[in-house]
Amino acid sequence: FVWSPSWSTNSPNKSYVRAASKRAGHRLKLNSGTLTSSIVRGTPFNLSLTWGNDGVCPTYENWDVMIELRSGSTVVWSAESSAVLRLFLPGTMTVNDGFTVPGSVAAGTYNMHLIIRNSEWPARLMPLHITGVQGDGSYILKSNVVVS
Repeated sequence: FVWSPSWSTNSPNKSYVRAASKRAGHRLKLNSGTLTSSIVRGTPFNLSLTWGNDGVCPTYENWDVMIELRSGSTVVWSAESSAVLRLFLPGTMTVNDGFTVPGSVAAGTYNMHLIIRNSEWPARLMPLHITGVQGDGSYILKSNVVVS
């Protein structure tokens, strides 16, 4: 692509280039999800997340989708989702996971976070195309989850 000074700011070509640039690559997001507000330790619970890729191609890297219960910034429990984001083509997919919080987690109220790490470089995080990213690169899936 070569920018031509003859293109005016109102040129339709300019808007096409901008639109194509916004859609290029993968643009992963969470469309919706379901999770109960209370979890009983030692009892399975379900988490269903519907993912979307609004880009024009998939991601070619391996990513670990992690679910974490946190008290403030302290992770008290984490598990890996069965979501496979590598080669997720444009469109949507729903992933249903079953998890069990062990009895070693203290009863209390927590926030459930989602964080996506590169499996080869765990310090590298995937940003989603949604609002609400936290300072550590995670997203709050649900606040005030009661664990009993």
